[in-house]
Amino acid sequence: MNYKFQLVVLLITLPILSNAQNTEISGRIELGGYASVRDSLPFWMVSNTYGRMEPDTRAIGLAEARVQHRLGEQSFLEAGGGILFNDAAAPVLRVDSWYAQYQNQWFGVIGGKKQRPMTYGGLSTSGESILWSDNARPMPGMYAYTSEPIALVRSKKLLFDAYWGEYLMDDERYVDNARVHSKGLTFVYRFNPQTELSVGLEHVAQWAGTHPVNGALPARFKDYLKIITGSSGGEGAVEGDQINALGNSIGSYRIRFKKHYDSFNMELFWNNIFEDRSGRELNNLPDGRYGIYLEKKQPIGLVHNVLYEYYYMKSHSDGAPFMSTGDDYFNNYVYLSGWSYNQQTIGSPLFLTGGDVFGIVNNRFTAHHLGIGGSVKQLPYRLLLTYSRNYGLRRRGEILQEGKNVFSSRFDLNIPVNFADLKFIMASDFAEVSKPKFAVGLHMVKRF
Repeated sequence: MNYKFQLVVLLITLPILSNAQNTEISGRIELGGYASVRDSLPFWMVSNTYGRMEPDTRAIGLAEARVQHRLGEQSFLEAGGGILFNDAAAPVLRVDSWYAQYQNQWFGVIGGKKQRPMTYGGLSTSGESILWSDNARPMPGMYAYTSEPIALVRSKKLLFDAYWGEYLMDDERYVDNARVHSKGLTFVYRFNPQTELSVGLEHVAQWAGTHPVNGALPARFKDYLKIITGSSGGEGAVEGDQINALGNSIGSYRIRFKKHYDSFNMELFWNNIFEDRSGRELNNLPDGRYGIYLEKKQPIGLVHNVLYEYYYMKSHSDGAPFMSTGDDYFNNYVYLSGWSYNQQTIGSPLFLTGGDVFGIVNNRFTAHHLGIGGSVKQLPYRLLLTYSRNYGLRRRGEILQEGKNVFSSRFDLNIPVNFADLKFIMASDFAEVSKPKFAVGLHMVKRF
């Protein structure tokens, strides 16, 4: 894909929009520096940074611009982009994002590369979906979505929310130029204005591309229809895909319960992962992510919001019938780079990659995660605390790594000054198999 051409089109679009009425121009410049007692930075200094950080990053810079033109009270047209400098990356200077977006009262569509919006106040390991986090760079593609839940009945008690996405994996990986199909559907039942229950399903599938041994993988329109429906590959597909679903399909059930109280909001949520029939039928229970999020309606006091998440990822359908047992979450025998992009996990970063093109190296684990946001003497802060016990992978009935305890933390403190905002960062890792890691960082952010 010709990124230079896309960037030129974006830069031409920005001034055209900026000359129109009802147009807002905004942006930011961010500069950061890091110091660490080890060669690599701690886990939470690198993870969930939209793929901008590397383990050995010491200096980073980001310039972003956005133009939004209001078409009406609930519709707009937007274009934006950003350039990133990272002293540890190759190349050190790259396009971080480029996109165009249209949204109205019911529907929206995004083309290009745009980061997903932050949810849960940035306290979560994986936001609202275990399959999509803030950990990896955005992939180029198209994304269509409902901007608000749409009512199915006149009482507006039953609604639905949906999205559809198509992407290209243009990074260095085992299967070159693999594509990604994604979709999600959620039904929402509102008991009353203060209480609602959401039940949904997400599906992503890696397909097509060029395999280093088998050559071009099925990429015709009829193959795309099989990807959408989860059908077997048939003639032309690799042997396993002729029996099972074509490509690398991953699904997730999602349940959320929201309750609004007088002074705070509460949300309970659960996600799981499944890759075949055993997981679809929940034979891999209790595997999943369980969580609770509390948020004050008035952000005052020492604590504004709190999130707790618990991961259990040890079942992998091990008790299911033979052909469905031994799930290998986020990995695949054809798409060996797995559910990763630029060697970073697309889903929850607690599924660890090996830093190469061969996918996930740890998908059996338990974890406790606590996130707290608030302010100290009117200075906003964020605290992340994560304890995980990692069991690596199981291949041919054998666990390839023994359990390893890891405790990771991060603390951010925002300090506004006259000319910009400063953010002080501290992070640490304590692990059984390596020496402790400590690092500090300082960011300066200028918004306009």
